Amino acid sequence: MDSKELWEKYCGFYRKSFDEQIKYNEELLKRHLSLWMYTYTGKDLCRGKIVKGIDDLPLTEYGDYTILGKVTEAIEYCEKKFPVGENETLHDYYMRIFGQHIRPLCEGYIPDEPYFCAKTTGTTGKPKYFVHGKGFYETFISSSMALVLIAFSKDWGDNVLDDRVNALNLIAPPPYISGWALKYWSNFLKFVPPIEVADKIRDMGKKFYIALKMIEDGNKIHMAGGSGSLLYMACKYFSDQEYFLRESYRVTSSWIKRFLIMLKIFTLKFFNGKKRDLREIMPLKGVLIGSTDARMYYEFFEKEFGVTPLNSYGSTEFGSAMFGRPDRKMDFVPNLKSLYFEFLDEKGEIRKINELKLGESYELVGTPFNTMLVRYRIGDMFKCIDFYDGIPVFSFEGRVQSLISVYDYYRITEDVMARVLVEANFKASDRWAATKVLNPREKLLVLFEKEWSISEREAEKRIFNALINVQPEFRDYVNDFRIGDPHEALEVEFLSRGTFTRYAILQARKNVPLGQYKPPKIIPPEKVQILEDLRECSKNA
Repeated sequence: MDSKELWEKYCGFYRKSFDEQIKYNEELLKRHLSLWMYTYTGKDLCRGKIVKGIDDLPLTEYGDYTILGKVTEAIEYCEKKFPVGENETLHDYYMRIFGQHIRPLCEGYIPDEPYFCAKTTGTTGKPKYFVHGKGFYETFISSSMALVLIAFSKDWGDNVLDDRVNALNLIAPPPYISGWALKYWSNFLKFVPPIEVADKIRDMGKKFYIALKMIEDGNKIHMAGGSGSLLYMACKYFSDQEYFLRESYRVTSSWIKRFLIMLKIFTLKFFNGKKRDLREIMPLKGVLIGSTDARMYYEFFEKEFGVTPLNSYGSTEFGSAMFGRPDRKMDFVPNLKSLYFEFLDEKGEIRKINELKLGESYELVGTPFNTMLVRYRIGDMFKCIDFYDGIPVFSFEGRVQSLISVYDYYRITEDVMARVLVEANFKASDRWAATKVLNPREKLLVLFEKEWSISEREAEKRIFNALINVQPEFRDYVNDFRIGDPHEALEVEFLSRGTFTRYAILQARKNVPLGQYKPPKIIPPEKVQILEDLRECSKNA
């Protein structure tokens, strides 16, 4: 299949007008609901109520789908009872146990053939499993291929993927949703490390090491994908491996491991003392960031590689829900092939996708096609920042529960805080967190690793001024309360270099869910332990 055929097959839909996309989306919804109504899920949620359309259905959450709790227990049992085969990839393993042991549990609950299971990363608690139909899987694969094409392109229809290029493989493998596309992608991309190797490695440092060895053997990287923070960390590792070895040394208590690490540092210094040129070993043509922190790394990838990363929002529940376009890579544009979009406004009223207002923030509610989910509240907030040929364009605001409200006067979300730090000239770093403290009055507390030769009070001034520029409600708060000293409204606490890396290493050793390796950007005030753990990691620098 040549480049033109690839574009038409995977991206042709996204060139259609908003009206055409809406019409197709509504046809998918109508078909989905006509089948869903007769599933066990539909009968349980509707309880005999006459349903004429989506508006007659209730908003739902994970607890409304009791079968998923049984599925999670069954998969966890299978993982203990039936080990992965010696030469079996995780893709094939989870397909095997799903087909043999899980599918019978799900028959009749989905308006499609139950096809595969996907696991959340556990960012907000214990990881959970979802089961989706074959149609969902096919749409997810198709959408993920569109992501690859757009990531490589500067304009619609660019000639890409004529050759099977090398791609850095740092994506979480199955059963995580991102990993389910890897096998299909391997028809077009050569992964470094290969899927069968990466599947067997949980230690991210070891995965970095193997990737670097393959790069040194001549496998230059042309595409990279994953979370923004992980890709940034990999780039730092490839250019300055000694830094990560020293961090591992600090958090390791075993004297044997410490000896081996020091031996590796000595060898590194003796044979290869200088830092590597990133662009030489990674002549990137495309970067795909499948997380909500892409804006923090935009400038880094532009500067280091001359490549604008493609911003993508996906989830276990919805698949590939939003992503940028060749001419607007950093923005979130809805994928109307995947789900029916609805939005909750601040008054709790439901808005359709063609009823949104510029500058307003909304909670996403989705009905992903060929799944058991309807009107599902995923808990993520988005702000409508523009319109692209009539289609709403979004920025990620943060989790619904990840909001800091100071005196109910102004709110800080992850996106707002990220933009504030860029405005304050603290760029290309995700090594920060924010929370609210009472000291003695409510104020914002910002913690981040010190990489600049300024004082905490000077940092407070810069963030204070940036907040005034970025957040109108904060500006009103400052004026109404006549705040003259930035320290009255916020406090900055510097952490030692490497604090967030040490935190991630310690969390990994505790065997916590993948989504909890990093502390949340917005730390709920009641989660005091996270704050204390960060401070403890800073002390042990």
